[in-house]
Amino acid sequence: MQIYSLAQRLRQMAKSMYYRIYNVGQSSWSQCGEDRILDYLACVILKMSNPTYLDIGAHQPWYLSNTALFYSKGSRGFLVEPDANLAHKLRTERPGDSVFEFGVGPQSGQFEFFVMSEPTLNTMDKNEAQRIESMGVSIISNTQIRVVGINELLGELKLQDWPDILSLDVEGLDEQIVTAADFVQSGPKLICLETVSYDPISGKKDLKLSEIMNAKGYLQVADTWINSIFVRKELWQQQSPGN
Repeated sequence: MQIYSLAQRLRQMAKSMYYRIYNVGQSSWSQCGEDRILDYLACVILKMSNPTYLDIGAHQPWYLSNTALFYSKGSRGFLVEPDANLAHKLRTERPGDSVFEFGVGPQSGQFEFFVMSEPTLNTMDKNEAQRIESMGVSIISNTQIRVVGINELLGELKLQDWPDILSLDVEGLDEQIVTAADFVQSGPKLICLETVSYDPISGKKDLKLSEIMNAKGYLQVADTWINSIFVRKELWQQQSPGN
């Protein structure tokens, strides 16, 4: 009965999200509509108004952003981006957000940061940089940067609690960061994770990330192949469709 109930809820949610995402006039800045899915979950399912967000590996202010939609609707949050040029652009084009120029990793320290010819693939993982380079993407530069551990991040941002939404995209370190993160007692209400590795033909899906998130109290409720979206289980049980 519990499995049937969950399936019913997911079908209802998928139908509602379809109309919300593809409604004429609705904008999306994400790669595959992830922002519209997050918007539906935050505002309709969890009944939040102006949810806060934390975008780790924020990249561009608008292009391929999972949080730009929320900014355009009046929400404000925190953008973390180690690339100095991109961080400057974020500060210029999204002045209402707080922008932090450092990396985030499984622990604090100094990491080597690789700037790629395709900036969406910038990474702090040397093996990942070399793997991407073998597929025709050049390494433009590499430098040592300051990295804040995921469990020290709230203190660095001077926050008591996690923002409502976390978007995480760090090319190669996602699994290590999620494994290290102490989300069991407290964590973001919604998390969007990149769960496929870069490949110009077909990326490899990291199914282990979903297992880790499940163990930390999250339910995967959506997937765009590139990204997976998770909600805290207790919130889903309290406020999901059909409850």
